Amino acid sequence: MSGRYLLDTPVVMALLANETPVRTQLQKADEVFLSIFALGELYFAARGTTQLKRNLDQIDALAEQVSVLKCDVETARHYGALKETTFAKGIVVSENDLWMAALARQYELVLVTRDDHFKKITGLKIVKW
Repeated sequence: MSGRYLLDTPVVMALLANETPVRTQLQKADEVFLSIFALGELYFAARGTTQLKRNLDQIDALAEQVSVLKCDVETARHYGALKETTFAKGIVVSENDLWMAALARQYELVLVTRDDHFKKITGLKIVKW
């Protein structure tokens, strides 16, 4: 399964936990990206663990190995459109997840997730690992 992928936070956590299915899928990917929002969520999650230094070191290493996507004006345009659409349909999606979806749409990436709520966002390519 080759392609260009944006990893959602739960998938990255599985990767950091060394889950074989995620590692296997990543080996087949052409390009892998991480959003600045997922990175922030990972740093937050690490702070709630008993192995803070080890977990922060893992996250730092990952951030150096993959491209971390940040927001720009075009991302904000995609976010605004997604927010309007989900709001109009009464769909509740966290702000971070809407920003991740905006980045995925902006860069035409497949969003790799374990969360079903992304299926409710139109025009988003998703896969579950």
